[in-house]
Amino acid sequence: MDQMDLLVGSWRWDLSKRREMLDPARIVEAQTKGVVFVCRMCTRFHEGADLGLKDEEGDVICTAHKTCGSPLSGKSFQEYEGPLKNYLVNYCYICGKYRPEHALEPKVSGAKRIGCCTDCLNNVVKKVTPRPEGRRVVFTTAKRAGPDQFEVLQ
Repeated sequence: MDQMDLLVGSWRWDLSKRREMLDPARIVEAQTKGVVFVCRMCTRFHEGADLGLKDEEGDVICTAHKTCGSPLSGKSFQEYEGPLKNYLVNYCYICGKYRPEHALEPKVSGAKRIGCCTDCLNNVVKKVTPRPEGRRVVFTTAKRAGPDQFEVLQ
């Protein structure tokens, strides 16, 4: 068990604390540091910041960084906690645009569709380089066909 598991296992957050963590000033601060929209709107990210959890580059990591992640990591923010919990397809996970034109869905059991706007799809998602260990990022892309309907593109 590493230090992260010990810290998180012994830490208990109550609902009032979670509400305090989504302070707009903290969300804007995370945005200026390049944190994607879904993460900066997640209480687990702010828990990690409060605990001083950092990666090798010194960036804040959330309390669920081992099991949670974006479609680029083959995940669908399954550990997300926050106001977007049941609405992740309604916002671009990178920039936060409401009603994005696309949705990404990792090809793993239990994955949810995650919103992604055209700009972020073309300028971020499609430009991600393959991982050094050779794993491929595998997800389907769907285009919005109506308010709550998508057509799978690939």
